[in-house]
Amino acid sequence: MKDEQIFGLLDITSLGDLDTESGIRQWSQKIARVSEASEGQFKPAAICVYSTLIKAAKQGIGGLSIPLAAVTGNFPSGKAEIGLKVDETKRAIDAGAQEIDWVVDRGAAIESDGESVYEEVRFAREACGLVSLKVILESGQIQNQDLLLKMANQALLGGANFLKTSTGKIPVGATRSAVQVFCSALKSQPNSSAGIKVSGGIRDKQTALEYISLVEKELNWDIAPATFRIGASSLAGELLSDTVWAEIWNG
Repeated sequence: MKDEQIFGLLDITSLGDLDTESGIRQWSQKIARVSEASEGQFKPAAICVYSTLIKAAKQGIGGLSIPLAAVTGNFPSGKAEIGLKVDETKRAIDAGAQEIDWVVDRGAAIESDGESVYEEVRFAREACGLVSLKVILESGQIQNQDLLLKMANQALLGGANFLKTSTGKIPVGATRSAVQVFCSALKSQPNSSAGIKVSGGIRDKQTALEYISLVEKELNWDIAPATFRIGASSLAGELLSDTVWAEIWNG
């Protein structure tokens, strides 16, 4: 797979504790400039930021059609009263988010043996309407693979458009075993059109290609942004490093 094709799978992400409106505005503008200068060859699948910074990201990309994704659900812990999580999601959509990365309450999921995931995702689905919903299961915290499979299935039944591995905020992010579990969940629901987003620790091209190959093999997919995403930040720089647009990215 060519570098620009991998780039097109990226949800380029900035979720730093010190992110500001001005910083996200400038960062998003840089992504837009790369996309414009490359005539769309290096255009990401989405830009992913905190829900409160969606407006800044929208200002940064101007009129360019790069989807904006907001992390919601009281990211990264997932612990909040469901009404607060729904309100945050609706505010993000009102601000311009076209995709939602919602993190579930893993404590509740573990305590309920996965049953709470369905109800929570149903609330998320209703809040999102037609907006794409990526459900973060924080797989690195779920040691029991049978439980993770059940959580993945419950998320799909609840209306998830993507199963996402990680917030990127804990030591264990994406793993091959977790992605294989997600593939198993998708294979068990053949009518599902949902996809997979790998995030957490995807810092180089080789790692990205390994996950692409894994999903291709497990699901017999033609890899495309509609069903496969990579949540990353530093990976974008590597993919651009040997191009004439590296100067824009590094500027």
